Amino acid sequence: MIDPSSEILTAFYNALSGNLSYNSTAWAVYTSVPKSDADKFVVLEELSVGDDNTKDHNKWDCSLTIEVMGEIAIGQVSMKPVDAITSQILNALFKVSLSMPSFDMTTLPWFEDVSKHTDLVGSGILARKAIRVRFGVQEKSVAGINAGESGGTDWLDTNGDGTPNLWEATGSGDISIVSGNGFTGQACRFVFNADGDTLKITVDAAGNAVLDADKYYDISCKYRSSGGEIWGGPIKVKSGSTTAVTNIINTEVSGNAANSNTSQFNAFVTPHGTTLEFFISTWIEEYAGTWIEVDEITITETGD
Repeated sequence: MIDPSSEILTAFYNALSGNLSYNSTAWAVYTSVPKSDADKFVVLEELSVGDDNTKDHNKWDCSLTIEVMGEIAIGQVSMKPVDAITSQILNALFKVSLSMPSFDMTTLPWFEDVSKHTDLVGSGILARKAIRVRFGVQEKSVAGINAGESGGTDWLDTNGDGTPNLWEATGSGDISIVSGNGFTGQACRFVFNADGDTLKITVDAAGNAVLDADKYYDISCKYRSSGGEIWGGPIKVKSGSTTAVTNIINTEVSGNAANSNTSQFNAFVTPHGTTLEFFISTWIEEYAGTWIEVDEITITETGD
């Protein structure tokens, strides 16, 4: 079991730092109260994580206080700057799934309480607000889909055959493990040699289906490609009565790996059920020898 505290603070810090300002003045974000006499800042404090484990998962019920500290004024103090920053924080965090290396959010952030305060500080008055955030986190599986995903494994090959666990090639395609070229650690390389070749995964390390029919997913990856249109499927976008596999890689990236755009997909039931596949979209004769290298594949269910 891993203590989530450090990753939680980092996730909230990353979501807010550099994104808060009032009248063109940036408000700094801290994970502890600064020792200097700084004013106009935000501090993350009073993080609480409570055991909410189940038989199958390590889970925590969490709360965090975010203090919005204004400037110290002599006489009457204005709450406008503090109110503005508070609104920005609420908009940035409300029901947003924050990314962490080892944890997923099971309950998206919601606000239990927002309280207003004016404190006497020396001969002045400090305007501040305290925001109490509630959310839940769950430790990610270390097995996952063996795709270099955050918190998962990095294209392991336990039987030493040169191909990654859980993944397979169909047809005459060639699958291997490579490194370098902008990837972190290892990546998976697949060469398309004939019509119908695919790189696919059907189940994760726990034996569960990678995709469920009629669910929505965000699917993203880091990749390089020698050209051609690489499609992921059997996947369709749900758009009225129209169903079609969805292009996820359509730009040649022969230099260092680049991040693909994350798009919302719907798993297609046929012809390969709940399998996730990468394949060429048009006649393979035009693209024989085309290759892709993929890493950091993430599959996140977003609803029905």
